[in-house]
Amino acid sequence: MTGFVETTKEASKGGYQGIQKIRGLLTDMEKVEPENEMVTLDDGTTFKAKDQIKVTLDNAAILRMAEGEEEPEIKEGRHTIYVPYAEKGKIPHANSAYMRCWVASAEALGKRPSEFKGEYVTLEKKEVVLFKMPTKGEDGKPIIGEDGKKVMETITTEKYFCFVADEGGDSSSIVDYVRGKVVGMTPSAAVRELALDSRSKQFPEFKEAAKLNTLAEKLGLVMEDGKYALPASEE
Repeated sequence: MTGFVETTKEASKGGYQGIQKIRGLLTDMEKVEPENEMVTLDDGTTFKAKDQIKVTLDNAAILRMAEGEEEPEIKEGRHTIYVPYAEKGKIPHANSAYMRCWVASAEALGKRPSEFKGEYVTLEKKEVVLFKMPTKGEDGKPIIGEDGKKVMETITTEKYFCFVADEGGDSSSIVDYVRGKVVGMTPSAAVRELALDSRSKQFPEFKEAAKLNTLAEKLGLVMEDGKYALPASEE
């Protein structure tokens, strides 16, 4: 170990770019034009900017950040995601990130992306194969393998969000999260916490259970001195 960054994967993503997994109520999807007509890379290469799909999540909660990244604040619970679509007036290519990540992941769950509007969704940045292309040598020609076929290189991306199976309130990760929030609290304090916490409030059944004094049973907790506590077997 050198003690300093030496690979591109270690670079800081910065703010919202570091979000790897997020859950929220998908309230809107619309195609928008890019702010600039052309995009210029650091090496001077320019190309036409693409239209984008603007995705709005309300009551959003970050589930996972990239390693080493600090979790940013989601103001008023609303988070916006932009998915590159296609050049103005054109249809997205079959190998584009829009089709391979956004559309294909929705289809894998049995829906079109727009059919998730009005529902809670979980989005995650996953490594997705876009296409394969011949590997070229120093002479610019495709490299031929021992079998006489071109050596192919797999092109992937992990920059864009995909739809993944949504977690319900009975999933172990949610139950463990809520347990961690309420242990040591009175029922009335738990009601307030579960109503305000960005992730817990996505599952109002926990707040309602606290109001009805059934939350301890629901979470496998016990009551001690009027507060939620772990059972003796877990201490």
